Amino acid sequence: MRAPSPMICMKRGAGMVPEQKRNGEPKNLSLWQAYLLNLDEDTREVYMRALRMFCRVNGFRSLEEAAERADEQAFVEFIRALRDRSRSPNTIRLYATAVRRFYEATKRPLGQLETRLVIPKRRVMRETNAIDRELAREIVLTAPPRKRALFHLLWGTGLRIGEALALRKKDVDLASDPPRIRVITEKTNKSRVVFLPRDLAMRLRNHITDLNDDDYVFHVEGNPRRPLNPDKVGELFRRILFKLDKLKRDSSGRGYVYSLHSFRRSYETVLATSGVHPMAIKLLLGHSQGVEDSYLRLSVNDLVAEWRKAEPNLRLDARSDVRSTVDGAVMRQLARSQLMTLRFIENQLSYLFGKREGQETGSTKAELDDIKHHLEQIQRQIRGLEELLSRSGIAKINRRATGSDIDWSAENDDEEGDLWRYAD
Repeated sequence: MRAPSPMICMKRGAGMVPEQKRNGEPKNLSLWQAYLLNLDEDTREVYMRALRMFCRVNGFRSLEEAAERADEQAFVEFIRALRDRSRSPNTIRLYATAVRRFYEATKRPLGQLETRLVIPKRRVMRETNAIDRELAREIVLTAPPRKRALFHLLWGTGLRIGEALALRKKDVDLASDPPRIRVITEKTNKSRVVFLPRDLAMRLRNHITDLNDDDYVFHVEGNPRRPLNPDKVGELFRRILFKLDKLKRDSSGRGYVYSLHSFRRSYETVLATSGVHPMAIKLLLGHSQGVEDSYLRLSVNDLVAEWRKAEPNLRLDARSDVRSTVDGAVMRQLARSQLMTLRFIENQLSYLFGKREGQETGSTKAELDDIKHHLEQIQRQIRGLEELLSRSGIAKINRRATGSDIDWSAENDDEEGDLWRYAD
């Protein structure tokens, strides 16, 4: 990589002179150049831009001259010029840091007291408000069908958006009790386990049915090997809030009342108000542990026991009103119908598979692989539907699917009567 050329403050031209001291040898800036090389490209460009502006404000024609003549007053004039140009407090602090590092590299360090007096405080931080469960439910329902699982996951797990978009199918374990995902924590790069509420697990099961193990759970359309862009997810989130008339600026004027990080704040709030142990909350959120907490060891079973305190409040399908009861009854009735259909299809596919299994021709082998693939898909869908029904209801469906004669008028253990009880 070519070394940066921070020696030049201003180009040659009318009224400008070469970058050298008028008397004697040029000031040695090798330490400053070495420091710049240790920075990433974007930061290096910002620091060089800050030094060029510092030279212009104070009339220095080169960095050598600045290193020779600059003092506290030059620093104060630079900060004043940034204020006059209406630069934001954070930009002023960044440019001031660049100049201070230059002073240190040229053996002219500024005193902490002097710089603290003139550098503005950080601007008001953007708000991060929690999203209540009703709004979270509306956001999920308003989102496009293929994005609902993502927003549901953010609410039900408190993942950072980067952690959610990095998930692959192999990280999702829906067979355990409770269902869970393995997450790589962004800030520490360590693995942690986060549990899934039952309604979220069911949505994820349907969402990842056709994916391979290495495919991203949340991917661009038509390319499961490419994850969604977090910026575009943020744009979609704001469009959803706009539709719900919830897109409002926060008190800083630079952010919004709700952001994607609000889901994380909501998750933490739900856990805390549900009585989950603070240590368990830290582990589930992937927060760093303090010295005291590092001596406390929670097993997976302990973590599950704490998380279960909050699960009812994390479920978006949990309602206590009449509409919830009716919706649940309708869902179970639909599940029965779908399960019956899938069982018939499963039986037919199993028959075809057994009939051709003994044949070894190339075309037959391809047919067997195709049948097996479809059979596995059907069986995954069946397992998801069975979670909605009671064991006795599942047994009756299985017997009917195999040809047994069942008196369906006797089924009432799945609260089918709820449909008629609330029909009026």
